Amino acid sequence: MDYMPLGQQEKGWKGEVGAYVFSSRSSKLLKAYPVTTASAEDAAHALQKYCTSTLPLLGEKVECMQTDAGTQFNSQEWKRTCAEHGSVHRTCPIDHQAMNGQVERAIGVLAEKTRALLMGKQTSKKFWPLALEAATYLLNRTPHEILGGVSPLEKSTGEKPDLSRARVFGCKAYVQVPKGQRKGKLSNTAWMDMMVGYSTQSPEWIILDQ
Repeated sequence: MDYMPLGQQEKGWKGEVGAYVFSSRSSKLLKAYPVTTASAEDAAHALQKYCTSTLPLLGEKVECMQTDAGTQFNSQEWKRTCAEHGSVHRTCPIDHQAMNGQVERAIGVLAEKTRALLMGKQTSKKFWPLALEAATYLLNRTPHEILGGVSPLEKSTGEKPDLSRARVFGCKAYVQVPKGQRKGKLSNTAWMDMMVGYSTQSPEWIILDQ
């Protein structure tokens, strides 16, 4: 786990300044949680979400959580969260971030993918938190050389990911207006909005109402 600063030039659309990124050592599966501060409290909350929302879906648990020596990873709340989930916390020595190299490299790849998604449709940079989550979704479903050509998601679940929902980030999306909300035979049957991501809870896209 490590902190990924992204809001130095422009904060996210909800005031986000960065994200806490998790990378599974065995499956390379990524998870990013955009946050409005890089505080110890937000770090502990991100770990809590990761342990209670993401890992149960994969049938995994955190036996060891490795981070750098940042002060946000040394709070009492952080230690309580690690203990609650039976995770041993291991830190890298100061100025030896290479020991946390897997997540450091993952952050670099995520930053490049996020930037590419925003540039593809000239989407406003303030939507970088949405682009980051979409980049994470896509990378988890992309074949990985180190994993022998399978994706992180397949390595975790044993099932090939469904890529039929893949769309261009920022593309036009039409949302159907329910018949009960239409005002007449000539009223709009759909509204045009913007596709900005994928739901992980259902086979749906995330559409931004502009």
